[in-house]
Amino acid sequence: MHTRILIALMIAAAALSGCSATGPKYTPMANASSDESVLYVFRPKTVYMSALSAIIFVDGQRVAKLRNNGYVALPVKAGRHVIRHEWDSGLLGDSRSENRPIEIGIMMLPEGQHFVRIGAIANLGYFETEYLWELRELSPEQAQAELNQCKLEPMTQSLQPAAMAR
Repeated sequence: MHTRILIALMIAAAALSGCSATGPKYTPMANASSDESVLYVFRPKTVYMSALSAIIFVDGQRVAKLRNNGYVALPVKAGRHVIRHEWDSGLLGDSRSENRPIEIGIMMLPEGQHFVRIGAIANLGYFETEYLWELRELSPEQAQAELNQCKLEPMTQSLQPAAMAR
């Protein structure tokens, strides 16, 4: 009986570990050029929605697919940009959390660093807890502790020049 429980736990652990980022730990990107900024989008480790990947868009262009505990660093032209997050759909069907894209507009300064966290706010209900997802810009000091635990994810597409300048 104990062997079956141990095997079930090992299978569950292996399945969940496949849902986390596996790249190298966070290291700061080299400083941007005089007309660019570095945009970090990160997703700290959490249990809720950990099986789904977060799809990241900048100005309508898909640029990354973040797994749990992942981050991406993007050189972006200075100016206003819109960052959008959607869940990689399909796993949960038509859930309240899965099919609701969220956006944040950010004014990026030349030679700056900007940090955007994908996070959840828990609304504790009487019978259930509902998680509301958000994109939040953080100061470098606020972002550092969580970002230090994240692992690099590859960009799915580089930003096109027309979308970089706004």
